[in-house]
Amino acid sequence: MGEKNNQNAVKHGGEGAIKRIQAQKPLIGLAAHELESVKNVLEIKGISDMVRADAIRLQAVCNLFWDAVSKAAQDGDIPALDRYAARFGWLSGVTLRAWAQVQQNEKDAAKGGAHIVDVLNAMEGGDNAKD
Repeated sequence: MGEKNNQNAVKHGGEGAIKRIQAQKPLIGLAAHELESVKNVLEIKGISDMVRADAIRLQAVCNLFWDAVSKAAQDGDIPALDRYAARFGWLSGVTLRAWAQVQQNEKDAAKGGAHIVDVLNAMEGGDNAKD
């Protein structure tokens, strides 16, 4: 058995990160590295792009679980079908919420964007009337 809190023994860092967050401790190892990466991406691309990337990832995983559900049903493997269907159901809900957020972000961005008439007015000095 390795030493306690040895982050090198953790393959993906996620479980260790959850435990450290629950204990209100700073992240270390892989989790700390990923935290810095997320901060950099957030600063460069913004939250809307990050939400879109998460929605895309979730959709890909959801599709894979749907394929697993279909295969288990085809094979008549009821225990696997139950397991995959449960995971697919949970992922579907999460994925739909992520896509709804992407859609809302895009709608909000469109509302905040300048309209062509406003741009033309600004270019001509105001009310688009010529002297």
